[in-house]
Amino acid sequence: VRGEIITQGLTDRVLKYASDDIKYLPLIKKKQQYYIKNLNLQNAVTLDNAFVRVLAYIEYCGIKLDWDKWKSKALRDLEQVAICKKDLDMYLYNNGFTRFFLQYDLFSDIPECTLNWNSPKQIIPVFEELGINCTTVEKGEKKKSIDEKTLSDQIPKFEILQLYFKYKNVVKQSSTYGLNWESMINESTKRIHTVYRQIMNTGRLSSGEASRNAPNMQNLPNDEYTRSCFVSELNNSYSAIDYVGQESIVLANFSNDTSLLNFYKKGLTDMHSYVAFLLYPELQKELNKTAEELTNDDLKYIKKHHHDLRNIAKTAEFAIAYGGNGSTIAKNTGCSKKQGEAVYNQYFESFSGMKDYFSKMLNKTLANGYIEYNTITNRKFLLDPKNPIMQCKEIGAIPPELEKDYESAVAEIQRLSQNYPIQGSSADISKLAGVFFFKEILDKGWFDKVKIVNMVHDEYNIEAPDDLIEEATALIVNSMKKAGSIFCKIIPLDADA
Repeated sequence: VRGEIITQGLTDRVLKYASDDIKYLPLIKKKQQYYIKNLNLQNAVTLDNAFVRVLAYIEYCGIKLDWDKWKSKALRDLEQVAICKKDLDMYLYNNGFTRFFLQYDLFSDIPECTLNWNSPKQIIPVFEELGINCTTVEKGEKKKSIDEKTLSDQIPKFEILQLYFKYKNVVKQSSTYGLNWESMINESTKRIHTVYRQIMNTGRLSSGEASRNAPNMQNLPNDEYTRSCFVSELNNSYSAIDYVGQESIVLANFSNDTSLLNFYKKGLTDMHSYVAFLLYPELQKELNKTAEELTNDDLKYIKKHHHDLRNIAKTAEFAIAYGGNGSTIAKNTGCSKKQGEAVYNQYFESFSGMKDYFSKMLNKTLANGYIEYNTITNRKFLLDPKNPIMQCKEIGAIPPELEKDYESAVAEIQRLSQNYPIQGSSADISKLAGVFFFKEILDKGWFDKVKIVNMVHDEYNIEAPDDLIEEATALIVNSMKKAGSIFCKIIPLDADA
Protein backbone atom coordinates (compact mmCIF):
# COMPACT_ATOMS: atom_id res chain seq x y z
CA VAL A 1 0.00 0.00 0.00
CA ARG A 2 2.85 2.35 0.85
CA GLY A 3 4.01 2.21 -2.75
CA GLU A 4 0.66 3.56 -3.94
CA ILE A 5 0.86 6.81 -1.96
CA ILE A 6 3.13 8.54 -4.49
CA THR A 7 0.81 7.71 -7.43
CA GLN A 8 -2.66 7.61 -5.87
CA GLY A 9 -2.38 10.11 -3.02
CA LEU A 10 -4.31 9.82 0.24
CA THR A 11 -7.01 7.36 -0.81
CA ASP A 12 -9.24 5.64 1.75
CA ARG A 13 -7.06 2.54 1.41
CA VAL A 14 -3.88 4.54 2.14
CA LEU A 15 -5.50 6.34 5.09
CA LYS A 16 -6.60 3.02 6.59
CA TYR A 17 -3.06 1.67 6.14
CA ALA A 18 -1.60 4.73 7.90
CA SER A 19 -4.08 4.59 10.79
CA ASP A 20 -3.39 0.86 11.29
CA ASP A 21 0.29 1.80 11.79
CA ILE A 22 -0.60 3.63 15.01
CA LYS A 23 -3.83 1.91 16.00
CA TYR A 24 -2.18 -0.52 18.39
CA LEU A 25 0.38 1.79 20.00
CA PRO A 26 -1.81 2.77 23.01
CA LEU A 27 -2.56 -0.92 23.62
CA ILE A 28 1.13 -1.79 23.40
CA LYS A 29 1.97 1.03 25.82
CA LYS A 30 -0.70 -0.19 28.24
CA LYS A 31 0.72 -3.72 28.10
CA GLN A 32 4.25 -2.39 28.63
CA GLN A 33 3.12 -0.33 31.62
CA TYR A 34 1.57 -3.45 33.15
CA TYR A 35 4.90 -5.29 32.99
CA ILE A 36 6.88 -2.22 34.07
CA LYS A 37 4.75 -1.98 37.22
CA ASN A 38 4.68 -5.74 37.76
CA LEU A 39 8.50 -5.94 37.61
CA ASN A 40 8.99 -2.67 39.55
CA LEU A 41 10.88 -1.07 36.66
CA GLN A 42 9.39 2.44 36.87
CA ASN A 43 12.68 4.03 37.98
CA ALA A 44 14.68 2.28 35.24
CA VAL A 45 12.21 3.44 32.59
CA THR A 46 12.20 7.01 33.96
CA LEU A 47 16.01 7.12 33.94
CA ASP A 48 16.35 5.77 30.42
CA ASN A 49 13.64 8.06 29.05
CA ALA A 50 15.43 11.07 30.56
CA PHE A 51 18.79 9.83 29.23
CA VAL A 52 17.48 9.65 25.63
CA ARG A 53 17.88 13.44 25.45
CA VAL A 54 21.44 13.29 26.78
CA LEU A 55 22.50 10.77 24.14
CA ALA A 56 20.71 12.76 21.43
CA TYR A 57 22.67 15.82 22.54
CA ILE A 58 26.01 13.93 22.42
CA GLU A 59 25.23 12.70 18.89
CA TYR A 60 24.16 16.22 17.89
CA CYS A 61 27.29 17.89 19.35
CA GLY A 62 29.74 15.54 17.69
CA ILE A 63 33.49 15.63 18.26
CA LYS A 64 36.22 17.50 16.37
CA LEU A 65 39.06 15.49 14.82
CA ASP A 66 42.41 17.06 13.93
CA TRP A 67 42.48 15.42 10.50
CA ASP A 68 46.09 16.33 9.62
CA LYS A 69 47.35 14.79 12.84
CA TRP A 70 45.12 11.71 12.41
CA LYS A 71 46.25 11.26 8.80
CA SER A 72 49.88 11.34 9.91
CA LYS A 73 49.10 8.62 12.47
CA ALA A 74 47.23 6.52 9.90
CA LEU A 75 50.13 6.65 7.41
CA ARG A 76 52.58 5.61 10.14
CA ASP A 77 50.29 2.69 11.02
CA LEU A 78 50.33 1.54 7.37
CA GLU A 79 54.14 1.63 7.44
CA GLN A 80 54.04 -0.53 10.57
CA VAL A 81 51.81 -3.07 8.78
CA ALA A 82 54.41 -3.39 6.01
CA ILE A 83 57.26 -3.76 8.54
CA CYS A 84 55.40 -6.44 10.55
CA LYS A 85 54.50 -8.36 7.37
CA LYS A 86 58.14 -8.31 6.30
CA ASP A 87 59.18 -9.68 9.72
CA LEU A 88 56.76 -12.59 9.28
CA ASP A 89 57.96 -13.21 5.71
CA MET A 90 61.60 -13.21 6.88
CA TYR A 91 60.80 -15.69 9.64
CA LEU A 92 59.28 -18.11 7.10
CA TYR A 93 62.15 -17.65 4.67
CA ASN A 94 64.83 -18.15 7.32
CA ASN A 95 63.10 -21.28 8.61
CA GLY A 96 63.01 -23.11 5.28
CA PHE A 97 59.47 -22.39 4.07
CA THR A 98 60.79 -21.49 0.60
CA ARG A 99 57.72 -22.98 -1.12
CA PHE A 100 55.85 -19.76 -0.26
CA PHE A 101 58.29 -17.51 -2.12
CA LEU A 102 58.54 -16.42 -5.76
CA GLN A 103 61.88 -15.99 -7.52
CA TYR A 104 64.17 -13.10 -6.51
CA ASP A 105 63.91 -9.76 -8.21
CA LEU A 106 66.65 -7.12 -8.28
CA PHE A 107 65.05 -4.76 -5.77
CA SER A 108 64.22 -6.75 -2.60
CA ASP A 109 66.29 -8.60 0.00
CA ILE A 110 63.97 -11.66 -0.04
CA PRO A 111 61.58 -12.95 -2.74
CA GLU A 112 57.90 -12.03 -2.58
CA CYS A 113 55.92 -14.18 -0.12
CA THR A 114 52.71 -15.75 -1.45
CA LEU A 115 51.29 -16.76 1.95
CA ASN A 116 48.30 -14.59 2.88
CA TRP A 117 48.78 -13.62 6.53
CA ASN A 118 45.10 -12.65 6.72
CA SER A 119 43.89 -16.14 5.79
CA PRO A 120 43.52 -18.58 8.76
CA LYS A 121 42.99 -21.41 6.23
CA GLN A 122 46.49 -20.82 4.83
CA ILE A 123 48.17 -20.07 8.17
CA ILE A 124 46.92 -23.01 10.29
CA PRO A 125 48.92 -25.71 8.37
CA VAL A 126 52.09 -23.58 8.68
CA PHE A 127 51.61 -23.08 12.42
CA GLU A 128 50.94 -26.80 12.94
CA GLU A 129 54.07 -27.65 10.94
CA LEU A 130 56.00 -25.48 13.40
CA GLY A 131 54.55 -27.46 16.33
CA ILE A 132 51.82 -25.01 17.36
CA ASN A 133 48.61 -26.63 18.59
CA CYS A 134 45.70 -24.88 16.83
CA THR A 135 43.01 -27.27 18.05
CA THR A 136 40.42 -25.99 20.50
CA VAL A 137 37.12 -27.32 21.85
CA GLU A 138 33.93 -25.25 21.59
CA LYS A 139 30.62 -26.62 22.87
CA GLY A 140 32.06 -30.12 22.93
CA GLU A 141 33.34 -30.00 19.34
CA LYS A 142 36.97 -29.82 18.19
CA LYS A 143 37.86 -27.04 15.77
CA LYS A 144 40.95 -25.26 14.45
CA SER A 145 41.54 -21.68 15.52
CA ILE A 146 44.39 -19.17 15.49
CA ASP A 147 42.78 -16.40 17.51
CA GLU A 148 44.84 -14.91 20.32
CA LYS A 149 42.66 -16.34 23.09
CA THR A 150 43.12 -19.90 21.80
CA LEU A 151 46.90 -19.60 21.39
CA SER A 152 47.63 -17.30 24.36
CA ASP A 153 49.52 -19.88 26.46
CA GLN A 154 51.76 -20.79 23.46
CA ILE A 155 52.73 -17.22 22.53
CA PRO A 156 55.81 -17.08 24.83
CA LYS A 157 57.14 -20.35 23.32
CA PHE A 158 56.92 -19.43 19.62
CA GLU A 159 58.53 -16.35 18.10
CA ILE A 160 56.27 -16.55 15.05
CA LEU A 161 53.17 -16.17 17.26
CA GLN A 162 54.64 -13.03 18.79
CA LEU A 163 55.29 -11.66 15.29
CA TYR A 164 51.87 -12.76 14.01
CA PHE A 165 49.82 -11.14 16.79
CA LYS A 166 51.87 -7.95 16.54
CA TYR A 167 50.99 -7.94 12.82
CA LYS A 168 47.30 -8.59 13.53
CA ASN A 169 47.19 -5.71 16.04
CA VAL A 170 48.73 -3.18 13.65
CA VAL A 171 46.44 -4.37 10.81
CA LYS A 172 43.41 -3.83 13.05
CA GLN A 173 44.74 -0.44 14.12
CA SER A 174 45.32 0.73 10.55
CA SER A 175 42.01 -0.56 9.18
CA THR A 176 39.75 0.46 12.09
CA TYR A 177 41.44 3.76 12.92
CA GLY A 178 42.90 4.77 9.60
CA LEU A 179 42.39 6.95 6.54
CA ASN A 180 38.74 5.80 6.35
CA TRP A 181 37.91 8.30 9.12
CA GLU A 182 38.05 11.19 6.63
CA SER A 183 34.68 10.02 5.23
CA MET A 184 33.20 10.15 8.74
CA ILE A 185 33.74 13.91 9.11
CA ASN A 186 30.40 15.65 8.55
CA GLU A 187 30.59 18.11 5.65
CA SER A 188 28.43 20.73 7.39
CA THR A 189 29.77 20.66 10.95
CA LYS A 190 33.32 19.38 10.21
CA ARG A 191 32.84 17.10 13.23
CA ILE A 192 32.31 13.37 13.70
CA HIS A 193 28.78 12.42 14.81
CA THR A 194 28.53 8.82 15.98
CA VAL A 195 25.44 6.88 17.10
CA TYR A 196 24.75 5.00 20.34
CA ARG A 197 22.59 2.08 21.38
CA GLN A 198 21.27 2.83 24.81
CA ILE A 199 20.60 -0.47 26.58
CA MET A 200 22.82 -3.53 26.14
CA ASN A 201 22.23 -6.61 28.31
CA THR A 202 24.83 -5.31 30.76
CA GLY A 203 22.94 -2.00 31.01
CA ARG A 204 25.83 -0.22 29.32
CA LEU A 205 25.80 1.72 26.05
CA SER A 206 27.40 0.68 22.80
CA SER A 207 28.62 2.99 20.06
CA GLY A 208 29.08 2.93 16.30
CA GLU A 209 27.24 1.65 13.25
CA ALA A 210 29.06 0.75 10.04
CA SER A 211 25.98 1.15 7.82
CA ARG A 212 25.71 4.80 8.91
CA ASN A 213 29.47 5.39 8.71
CA ALA A 214 29.46 6.10 12.44
CA PRO A 215 32.61 4.99 14.35
CA ASN A 216 32.80 3.28 17.71
CA MET A 217 33.81 6.15 19.99
CA GLN A 218 34.00 3.95 23.10
CA ASN A 219 36.83 1.71 21.97
CA LEU A 220 39.54 4.07 20.76
CA PRO A 221 43.19 3.01 21.28
CA ASN A 222 44.45 4.25 24.62
CA ASP A 223 47.73 5.72 23.41
CA GLU A 224 48.32 9.39 24.02
CA TYR A 225 48.86 10.32 20.36
CA THR A 226 45.55 8.84 19.14
CA ARG A 227 43.60 10.51 21.95
CA SER A 228 45.30 13.85 21.24
CA CYS A 229 43.81 13.85 17.73
CA PHE A 230 40.43 14.75 19.27
CA VAL A 231 40.42 18.48 19.93
CA SER A 232 38.23 21.50 20.62
CA GLU A 233 37.27 24.32 18.27
CA LEU A 234 39.21 27.59 18.29
CA ASN A 235 38.62 29.54 21.55
CA ASN A 236 37.19 26.41 23.18
CA SER A 237 38.76 23.98 25.64
CA TYR A 238 38.32 20.23 26.03
CA SER A 239 37.81 18.47 29.36
CA ALA A 240 37.73 14.75 30.19
CA ILE A 241 36.05 13.72 33.45
CA ASP A 242 35.85 10.15 34.69
CA TYR A 243 34.82 8.25 37.78
CA VAL A 244 37.62 7.04 40.04
CA GLY A 245 37.47 3.23 40.17
CA GLN A 246 33.75 3.19 39.48
CA GLU A 247 33.07 -0.55 39.21
CA SER A 248 35.36 -1.45 42.15
CA ILE A 249 33.65 1.08 44.42
CA VAL A 250 30.19 -0.06 43.31
CA LEU A 251 31.23 -3.64 44.14
CA ALA A 252 32.56 -2.56 47.55
CA ASN A 253 29.26 -0.82 48.37
CA PHE A 254 27.07 -3.64 47.11
CA SER A 255 29.03 -6.53 48.65
CA ASN A 256 29.92 -4.76 51.92
CA ASP A 257 33.12 -6.85 51.90
CA THR A 258 35.39 -6.08 54.87
CA SER A 259 38.66 -6.27 52.90
CA LEU A 260 37.38 -4.02 50.12
CA LEU A 261 35.97 -1.50 52.58
CA ASN A 262 39.28 -1.53 54.47
CA PHE A 263 41.14 -0.61 51.25
CA TYR A 264 38.97 2.44 50.59
CA LYS A 265 38.55 3.60 54.19
CA LYS A 266 42.34 3.61 54.68
CA GLY A 267 42.81 5.67 51.50
CA LEU A 268 44.98 3.04 49.82
CA THR A 269 45.58 3.62 46.11
CA ASP A 270 46.94 0.44 44.45
CA MET A 271 44.25 -2.23 44.44
CA HIS A 272 46.35 -4.77 42.49
CA SER A 273 49.20 -4.69 45.03
CA TYR A 274 46.64 -4.88 47.86
CA VAL A 275 45.05 -7.99 46.33
CA ALA A 276 48.52 -9.53 45.85
CA PHE A 277 49.25 -8.94 49.54
CA LEU A 278 46.05 -10.77 50.52
CA LEU A 279 46.62 -13.63 48.07
CA TYR A 280 50.24 -14.41 48.97
CA PRO A 281 51.18 -15.21 52.60
CA GLU A 282 54.87 -14.77 51.71
CA LEU A 283 54.22 -11.05 51.12
CA GLN A 284 52.47 -10.76 54.50
CA LYS A 285 55.46 -12.48 56.11
CA GLU A 286 57.99 -10.32 54.24
CA LEU A 287 56.27 -7.06 55.24
CA ASN A 288 55.36 -8.43 58.68
CA LYS A 289 52.01 -6.64 58.62
CA THR A 290 48.28 -7.32 58.57
CA ALA A 291 45.96 -5.84 55.94
CA GLU A 292 44.77 -3.27 58.51
CA GLU A 293 48.38 -2.06 58.98
CA LEU A 294 49.22 -1.64 55.28
CA THR A 295 50.25 1.75 53.92
CA ASN A 296 50.62 3.10 50.40
CA ASP A 297 54.41 2.82 50.80
CA ASP A 298 53.98 -0.93 51.37
CA LEU A 299 51.91 -1.18 48.18
CA LYS A 300 54.60 0.73 46.26
CA TYR A 301 57.15 -1.78 47.59
CA ILE A 302 55.04 -4.72 46.32
CA LYS A 303 54.66 -3.08 42.91
CA LYS A 304 58.41 -2.52 42.63
CA HIS A 305 59.73 -5.81 44.01
CA HIS A 306 56.92 -8.31 43.31
CA HIS A 307 55.65 -7.24 39.91
CA ASP A 308 54.96 -10.87 38.92
CA LEU A 309 52.66 -11.54 41.90
CA ARG A 310 50.92 -8.20 41.37
CA ASN A 311 50.24 -9.13 37.74
CA ILE A 312 48.68 -12.47 38.74
CA ALA A 313 46.52 -10.63 41.30
CA LYS A 314 45.48 -8.10 38.65
CA THR A 315 44.54 -10.89 36.22
CA ALA A 316 42.57 -12.70 38.94
CA GLU A 317 40.67 -9.49 39.79
CA PHE A 318 39.54 -8.94 36.21
CA ALA A 319 38.76 -12.62 35.62
CA ILE A 320 36.58 -12.88 38.74
CA ALA A 321 34.90 -9.50 38.13
CA TYR A 322 33.74 -10.81 34.74
CA GLY A 323 32.57 -14.14 36.14
CA GLY A 324 35.71 -16.20 35.49
CA ASN A 325 37.05 -19.08 37.59
CA GLY A 326 40.33 -20.87 38.35
CA SER A 327 40.63 -22.13 34.78
CA THR A 328 40.19 -18.57 33.47
CA ILE A 329 42.96 -17.33 35.76
CA ALA A 330 45.24 -20.21 34.68
CA LYS A 331 44.65 -19.49 31.00
CA ASN A 332 45.13 -15.72 31.34
CA THR A 333 48.32 -15.97 33.42
CA GLY A 334 49.88 -19.06 31.82
CA CYS A 335 50.04 -20.90 35.16
CA SER A 336 48.78 -24.45 35.75
CA LYS A 337 45.09 -25.15 36.32
CA LYS A 338 45.93 -26.21 39.90
CA GLN A 339 47.67 -22.86 40.57
CA GLY A 340 44.75 -20.99 38.99
CA GLU A 341 42.29 -22.78 41.28
CA ALA A 342 44.49 -22.01 44.30
CA VAL A 343 44.54 -18.29 43.42
CA TYR A 344 40.76 -18.35 42.87
CA ASN A 345 40.09 -20.02 46.24
CA GLN A 346 42.49 -17.74 48.10
CA TYR A 347 40.85 -14.70 46.48
CA PHE A 348 37.44 -15.60 47.89
CA GLU A 349 38.97 -16.49 51.25
CA SER A 350 40.39 -12.97 51.35
CA PHE A 351 37.14 -11.40 50.08
CA SER A 352 34.55 -13.58 51.81
CA GLY A 353 31.93 -10.81 51.78
CA MET A 354 32.21 -10.64 48.01
CA LYS A 355 31.80 -14.41 47.80
CA ASP A 356 28.63 -14.21 49.92
CA TYR A 357 27.29 -11.37 47.74
CA PHE A 358 27.90 -13.32 44.51
CA SER A 359 26.26 -16.41 46.03
CA LYS A 360 23.23 -14.34 47.10
CA MET A 361 22.91 -12.86 43.60
CA LEU A 362 23.00 -16.32 41.99
CA ASN A 363 20.39 -17.74 44.38
CA LYS A 364 18.08 -14.74 43.83
CA THR A 365 18.41 -15.14 40.07
CA LEU A 366 17.61 -18.85 40.18
CA ALA A 367 14.60 -18.19 42.42
CA ASN A 368 13.22 -15.18 40.50
CA GLY A 369 14.16 -15.96 36.91
CA TYR A 370 15.92 -12.61 36.47
CA ILE A 371 19.09 -10.81 37.52
CA GLU A 372 18.29 -7.64 39.47
CA TYR A 373 21.07 -5.05 39.16
CA ASN A 374 20.30 -2.83 42.16
CA THR A 375 17.48 -1.58 44.39
CA ILE A 376 17.53 2.01 43.07
CA THR A 377 16.40 1.53 39.46
CA ASN A 378 15.55 -2.18 39.95
CA ARG A 379 16.90 -2.78 36.42
CA LYS A 380 16.59 -6.45 35.49
CA PHE A 381 17.87 -8.96 32.97
CA LEU A 382 15.12 -11.54 32.41
CA LEU A 383 16.13 -15.10 31.62
CA ASP A 384 14.84 -16.52 28.36
CA PRO A 385 11.79 -18.79 28.94
CA LYS A 386 13.65 -21.44 26.89
CA ASN A 387 16.61 -21.34 29.31
CA PRO A 388 16.88 -24.76 31.05
CA ILE A 389 16.72 -22.94 34.41
CA MET A 390 13.30 -21.51 33.51
CA GLN A 391 12.09 -24.80 32.02
CA CYS A 392 12.99 -26.70 35.19
CA LYS A 393 11.55 -23.92 37.36
CA GLU A 394 8.24 -24.27 35.50
CA ILE A 395 7.97 -28.03 36.06
CA GLY A 396 9.46 -27.84 39.56
CA ALA A 397 12.12 -30.46 38.90
CA ILE A 398 15.27 -31.19 36.87
CA PRO A 399 14.51 -34.12 34.52
CA PRO A 400 17.52 -36.37 33.70
CA GLU A 401 17.60 -35.26 30.05
CA LEU A 402 18.05 -31.61 31.13
CA GLU A 403 20.63 -32.16 33.90
CA LYS A 404 23.69 -31.36 31.77
CA ASP A 405 22.03 -28.33 30.14
CA TYR A 406 20.84 -27.12 33.55
CA GLU A 407 24.36 -27.27 35.05
CA SER A 408 25.77 -25.41 32.06
CA ALA A 409 23.03 -22.76 32.30
CA VAL A 410 23.66 -22.26 36.04
CA ALA A 411 27.41 -21.79 35.37
CA GLU A 412 26.58 -19.14 32.75
CA ILE A 413 24.06 -17.39 35.00
CA GLN A 414 26.59 -17.41 37.85
CA ARG A 415 28.97 -15.49 35.58
CA LEU A 416 26.29 -13.02 34.48
CA SER A 417 24.85 -12.49 37.96
CA GLN A 418 28.34 -11.49 39.17
CA ASN A 419 29.01 -9.18 36.26
CA TYR A 420 25.73 -7.54 35.17
CA PRO A 421 24.72 -5.89 38.50
CA ILE A 422 28.10 -4.15 38.80
CA GLN A 423 28.38 -3.08 35.16
CA GLY A 424 24.67 -2.24 34.90
CA SER A 425 24.57 -0.23 38.13
CA SER A 426 27.72 1.64 37.08
CA ALA A 427 25.97 2.44 33.80
CA ASP A 428 22.89 3.65 35.70
CA ILE A 429 25.10 6.00 37.72
CA SER A 430 26.78 7.38 34.58
CA LYS A 431 23.40 7.88 32.88
CA LEU A 432 22.00 9.70 35.90
CA ALA A 433 25.08 11.95 35.99
CA GLY A 434 24.44 12.85 32.35
CA VAL A 435 20.80 13.67 33.12
CA PHE A 436 21.86 15.98 35.99
CA PHE A 437 24.50 17.74 33.86
CA PHE A 438 22.24 18.17 30.82
CA LYS A 439 19.68 19.88 33.07
CA GLU A 440 22.43 22.32 34.16
CA ILE A 441 23.24 23.01 30.48
CA LEU A 442 19.60 23.84 29.75
CA ASP A 443 19.06 25.86 32.94
CA LYS A 444 22.11 28.02 32.22
CA GLY A 445 21.26 28.56 28.55
CA TRP A 446 24.40 26.69 27.45
CA PHE A 447 22.75 24.56 24.76
CA ASP A 448 25.14 24.23 21.78
CA LYS A 449 27.70 26.25 23.72
CA VAL A 450 28.81 23.71 26.33
CA LYS A 451 28.94 20.48 24.34
CA ILE A 452 29.03 16.88 25.57
CA VAL A 453 31.20 15.38 22.84
CA ASN A 454 31.62 11.78 23.97
CA MET A 455 30.70 9.30 26.69
CA VAL A 456 32.82 6.21 27.36
CA HIS A 457 31.10 4.19 30.10
CA ASP A 458 32.40 5.97 33.24
CA GLU A 459 33.84 8.99 31.44
CA TYR A 460 32.35 12.15 29.93
CA ASN A 461 34.18 14.43 27.49
CA ILE A 462 32.98 18.02 27.20
CA GLU A 463 33.94 21.06 25.13
CA ALA A 464 33.20 24.63 26.14
CA PRO A 465 34.32 28.22 25.48
CA ASP A 466 37.55 29.03 27.31
CA ASP A 467 35.73 31.35 29.74
CA LEU A 468 33.20 28.62 30.68
CA ILE A 469 35.28 25.46 30.76
CA GLU A 470 36.22 25.66 34.47
CA GLU A 471 32.61 26.25 35.56
CA ALA A 472 31.26 23.54 33.24
CA THR A 473 33.87 21.03 34.44
CA ALA A 474 33.07 21.75 38.09
CA LEU A 475 29.34 21.26 37.35
CA ILE A 476 29.80 17.90 35.66
CA VAL A 477 32.09 16.70 38.46
CA ASN A 478 29.35 17.63 40.95
CA SER A 479 26.69 15.95 38.79
CA MET A 480 28.76 12.75 38.70
CA LYS A 481 29.36 12.77 42.45
CA LYS A 482 25.66 13.46 43.11
CA ALA A 483 24.63 10.49 40.94
CA GLY A 484 27.21 8.28 42.66
CA SER A 485 25.96 9.20 46.13
CA ILE A 486 22.49 7.83 45.33
CA PHE A 487 23.89 4.33 44.68
CA CYS A 488 27.04 4.24 46.85
CA LYS A 489 26.14 4.87 50.49
CA ILE A 490 29.22 3.47 52.28
CA ILE A 491 32.23 4.43 50.15
CA PRO A 492 31.63 7.62 48.11
CA LEU A 493 32.20 7.56 44.37
CA ASP A 494 34.50 10.35 43.25
CA ALA A 495 35.04 11.91 39.83
CA ASP A 496 38.28 13.33 38.49
CA ALA A 497 38.71 15.95 35.75
